[in-house]
Amino acid sequence: MIQERLFTRNPYATDGRFIVGADLDGFLLHSVGCAGSSALSFIERWDNEAFTGAGISGFIDPSAAYVTAPCLKNRGKVKRMPHGGRPYANNHYIGFEMCEPAQMVYDKETYRLVGCTDRTAALAFVRATYQNAVELFARLCLFHGKDPMADGVILSHYEAGRRGIATGHIDPEHVWNYLQSGLTMAGFRQDVKNKMEELRKLNKAETQALIQAAVKPIQEELNALKKSVAQHVTEAEAKKIYLELEREGFVTEISDAPKWAQPELRILLDTGAINGGTEAGQNPNDVNLPLDSVKVALICKRYVEIMSGKPPNGTP
Repeated sequence: MIQERLFTRNPYATDGRFIVGADLDGFLLHSVGCAGSSALSFIERWDNEAFTGAGISGFIDPSAAYVTAPCLKNRGKVKRMPHGGRPYANNHYIGFEMCEPAQMVYDKETYRLVGCTDRTAALAFVRATYQNAVELFARLCLFHGKDPMADGVILSHYEAGRRGIATGHIDPEHVWNYLQSGLTMAGFRQDVKNKMEELRKLNKAETQALIQAAVKPIQEELNALKKSVAQHVTEAEAKKIYLELEREGFVTEISDAPKWAQPELRILLDTGAINGGTEAGQNPNDVNLPLDSVKVALICKRYVEIMSGKPPNGTP
């Protein structure tokens, strides 16, 4: 689950600085380095005019992934929130902090992880948080057109530190490794890729539902009119009426549509998002819609594709 809890008082949230276009390399995964606090409690503490130590684009715990700075509003543009401790990470990545289980024990002087009071409970917390992080990073990659498997697109703080672009921290792997969870950053990137495929399938279904909701009432009315006309006019008169409608912008079959619209209209017909009133096996090219309604259907299709990170190029 992803929820928006945008900072309004954190000084980095209001400084007007963004990462735009090719400057956005990717996304960093952190963990907070202390036990027990929820994402919402961190957000409350960090959203403060006096909090100048760092900025962050979100906190994640088992309840949700909470976005604290704009990163899913404009493709290729995210709010800069310094989180990596070094200029390159701060200027080319946005970061997200995963909360840690209350059962983890840190040494108060060295801040090193030294124990765990309940491994079973801690693992449940870590895995639920991990799944919310996977969903968030999948949506980020889809929205901004990033490949999670490409080098440097998704890094942990530890990995970024080893590359020299962030401070030399060890999160979040130190928690995963201490608990012997089996979680790794390689696995995280693969899980993000798999989640992206799942979201693409869901978006395709949402596209069809959105188009059907917009077009179905119009199509039903036109089909009823078509049946009524058939009962009162000859076939020759009916053809004359359809020719007049086509001149006025009525799409009887796919060939009546403008050529620029035909590839995407073909997809909508083949997937059943629209139907001209006859079985696909009988007439797969039947549309029976005003051109304006066809345009509405294509706009709906393109909108959902854009929001899912897919270029609206007419391909399935």
